[in-house]
This record gives sequence, C-alpha cells and structure tokens, in this order.
Amino acid sequence: MHLLIVSCTPRAKEKSNTDKILDELKKGYEYNGNTTETLYLYKRNEWESMREKFYENDNILFALPLYVECIPGIMAEFLETLKPKQNCNTKIGFLLQSGFAEASQLRCCESYYYETQPSG
Repeated sequence: MHLLIVSCTPRAKEKSNTDKILDELKKGYEYNGNTTETLYLYKRNEWESMREKFYENDNILFALPLYVECIPGIMAEFLETLKPKQNCNTKIGFLLQSGFAEASQLRCCESYYYETQPSG
C-alpha cells in the first residue's frame, strides 16, 4: 500500500524533529513492501505538484509539530489552498509531536479526537 506523507514543519528536513520521527516510521511501514512518498511544505515552490499528489492519493498522513496547541502556520496556509476531494475512499491521518516531555500540550487534540469519534 502506498502512503503519501506531508511533512508540515516549517523547518528544513535536516533540522526537523518531525522528520526524524518520520524516517523511523517509514522504515517500519516499508519493511513489508509498502511504499511512501514524503512532501515537505517548507518547499513552497512545489505546492502545485503537492496539491496534485494530494488529489491523486487515497492514503495520506500529515505529520506536524504542535506549537503551543496550534498547528504550524505553513500547514494552515497549505490546507486553505486545497479544494474538497471527490474521492470518498481517501483516508487521512495525523501524526502529532509536541517536542516536550510532558503530554499536557496534546490534551486539546485528545479532547477533539474523542468528540469526533462515532458513537456506539
């Protein structure tokens, strides 16, 4: 299975903690023959091709650092450029990392997750 990964950190790959985590995630995901492609939002001049890949892929993972309970501005800006996908089979996931030892910063995401889950 192919997974399109969108790195939403404003840092270049070499200085990004999010991308260090992604490197390990990709090793495990690709171990049994799955494939990945990673897009880097800090490369703004590639956003047009990134949008095309977003529309073409059904399995998408957004990876981002959480900055004091907020997503990076570059991610918000990119998401605002997207139109709704026509494919109802698309699965989108999110990998959040806070960079802090304590997990309290992630509580807002935890609350949102539980509020949006189907009941039953």
